[in-house]
Amino acid sequence: MNILLMDIDVNASMLLNHLTKSIEPNWKIFEVFNIDEGLEQYKKNKIDFVIIDFCEENNKKLLEEILKINSHQKTITLGEELKCSELQGCEFCIIHHNRKRLLKPFHPHDLYKTIKEFDSKECQYIEFTSPKNIERFLPKIIERFLYFTYNQTTKTITVINKYDKNKYVLEFLDIISLLNQHNIKYNTISDTELELV
Repeated sequence: MNILLMDIDVNASMLLNHLTKSIEPNWKIFEVFNIDEGLEQYKKNKIDFVIIDFCEENNKKLLEEILKINSHQKTITLGEELKCSELQGCEFCIIHHNRKRLLKPFHPHDLYKTIKEFDSKECQYIEFTSPKNIERFLPKIIERFLYFTYNQTTKTITVINKYDKNKYVLEFLDIISLLNQHNIKYNTISDTELELV
């Protein structure tokens, strides 16, 4: 299997290269760093998967060019943003593309499973389109924050290290902004804890 990868974050590259050495020796990774190189490798090689960080503008342009060649190219979009990787929304993406989404940071198993089960699994990202469903993804989202943890049982977001106030305050504000952006109701228990309502 041939995989075209365009991502400035080295984690996906390291993971894919590790997989080719230890588990999937038939996988070949074509790592590219610009549009011209990406199109050249795409046209020269029979690419089975495109894995691309969708938050970078050049990466979006490369994907647009690839989709002109093959509109149903198997694609995994990576990124930290919660918005859909298709401007016209998830329903449009389902009908017109062959795409799945992974939020960064992701567990290595998530990327491997997404590739291996690509044809049999629906994109998990669809769940984000409903504000009530975003709660089930909060543990994954909160993993992106160094100083906070999410307890699904008590539905609380709590600071891990209360003694490092200078460092966790900005993250606390980012979490509040994220909850407000997605209309998730919460109560502020203290300056170190939020409870979802």
